[in-house]
Amino acid sequence: MLIRDLWAGGRKETLWSKAGPYKVYSENMMDLAPEKELESEVVNAYLWIVGRRTGASIIDAYSMTQVWQGSQKYFKRLDLLKHVAAGAVCHQGHWTLIIMYLKEKRSLYVDPFGATQKQIDHCRDVTRALVRKHSPAIGKWTCSTVAHPKQKDTTSCGVFVCKS
Repeated sequence: MLIRDLWAGGRKETLWSKAGPYKVYSENMMDLAPEKELESEVVNAYLWIVGRRTGASIIDAYSMTQVWQGSQKYFKRLDLLKHVAAGAVCHQGHWTLIIMYLKEKRSLYVDPFGATQKQIDHCRDVTRALVRKHSPAIGKWTCSTVAHPKQKDTTSCGVFVCKS
């Protein structure tokens, strides 16, 4: 009943959750309704919680999307002491996930529609460049993907990224 009330537009401006620097309000919860797309605040909050539980360094979606687009202008720091760093990318309205295994010098790219070789190569290049900015002697870097369930609609990619 509460969720349906939210989806109907009730309880506006209510703060439902705070995860690190991310705040989830009623308008963000409305994005959880069927046929809606997740916005970055929900994805960032969820990944922040996962990162805290697993010890991974989480890169917010804005910064990770900038990295994907070839810009590291606003990217300040990558914690190379962590074993894993991850971030969601929202490119052209579609969510994907990048996980970097820093000690193993490799990335994992997860696209809810299924990754192409071109995307995997691009992920390798941008994540290597990101790590190299913080550790110039990084050397060889690889990227791959894993088998996973595929998105069958046009709106659930954010949910798939969080589930991954």
